[in-house]
Amino acid sequence: MGSNTAGMTAYLLFLHLLNLALPAVALAGLMVAMGGWVAAPRGARPWVASWFARLALTAGLNLLVLTASLLWFGADGKMVSYGAMVLASALAQLVMWRSWRP
Repeated sequence: MGSNTAGMTAYLLFLHLLNLALPAVALAGLMVAMGGWVAAPRGARPWVASWFARLALTAGLNLLVLTASLLWFGADGKMVSYGAMVLASALAQLVMWRSWRP
């Protein structure tokens, strides 16, 4: 079965891209909000100081993971894609908070 993109308008394309990006940005927001509480060692300062920069980096990484899984599987919305996105954003928070240090 192929997809019919003949009726795809600019508005519908925008909505499709927004629905692809929304989980990535929402998860990034949650991870940045909770990252200091969960990932940070006591009294640690983040490697990336600005919360907006941490949000942008995490959201960009999440979008990269979702785009790669879209290209790999040929469809979006797979649970494997969302699982990989959660792992990637958790790893990003661990790196940004330097959680490997005692």
